[in-house]
Amino acid sequence: MGEGKVSREGILCSCCSCQITVGEFEIHSGFKTRKPYKHIVLAVSRLSLFGCQIEALDCREEEEKRTYNNIQPEATTDDKNDDACMICADGGDLICCERCHSTFHPNCIFMENIPQGDWLCPYCVCKYCASGMNLLKKCAQYHSKCGGENLDLMNSPTSLFCGSSCRKIYEGLQGMLGVKNNLQDGLSWTLLQRTEQPFGSYEYNNVQINSKIALACLIMNECFLSTIDLHTRANITQCIVYNRGTNIISLIFRSDLTRINYSGFYTAVLEKSDEIICVASIRCFSRFSFKEIYIDMSNSSSMCMCF
Repeated sequence: MGEGKVSREGILCSCCSCQITVGEFEIHSGFKTRKPYKHIVLAVSRLSLFGCQIEALDCREEEEKRTYNNIQPEATTDDKNDDACMICADGGDLICCERCHSTFHPNCIFMENIPQGDWLCPYCVCKYCASGMNLLKKCAQYHSKCGGENLDLMNSPTSLFCGSSCRKIYEGLQGMLGVKNNLQDGLSWTLLQRTEQPFGSYEYNNVQINSKIALACLIMNECFLSTIDLHTRANITQCIVYNRGTNIISLIFRSDLTRINYSGFYTAVLEKSDEIICVASIRCFSRFSFKEIYIDMSNSSSMCMCF
């Protein structure tokens, strides 16, 4: 059985006085469970490092970061529409969508003439026929009958995928979550996305993913300081890293504003000896494009980028 002292940099091994990672300490102690946080315990409390992770994730501050955006109009007004343009996030003379309450500057959506009567934005009409009538399914919004050969016929009628390529991209990304990909010189990268866990259920891999998400958010906040939405006061960086969006199951916590729906974001972390040194948040729009990429290097470097 190995002994050591825990620090921010890792574990200082008592037998060799070397600073090593949690995973290396497990192997150094003669174990290869690949779940080191479960099998390394604190001497005084007898609480495992895994238990410490759970306590940290269950704290109120961390729970609030995982909560869906629930922005409601002021009780003193009947205006349910957003105060900022969906495209540029500025205010001014805006045209309002009658369905999702998003607003746009006509120039931002290349609108030459202001329509009379009710108007639906591009996010609320079928991407095939441009109509907003009848029930629309998500995945960039489409009617089942309009999809034609683009639809994945093996999916159920309630499928949220608009085609087989979309489903394959989603399944491919989901299959990569939490998988450590080793590179040269002690580097590795991992794709992450916040995962929901049933109350009282703590699956090891999900806890590791959510723990790294929390660390990634801290690193991002160090770089992107001015990221508070002026109109909703939402922390944009936090929303992106925690992929906060609409809860399609519980309408109580859903966000009606498309502009602050950040679901679908993935976070990639680059690590060196289990220390996160670079974070990138990405969202995939099609098999040809990854957009909205935010990259930040930790304190060991000084580079941060936003595309």
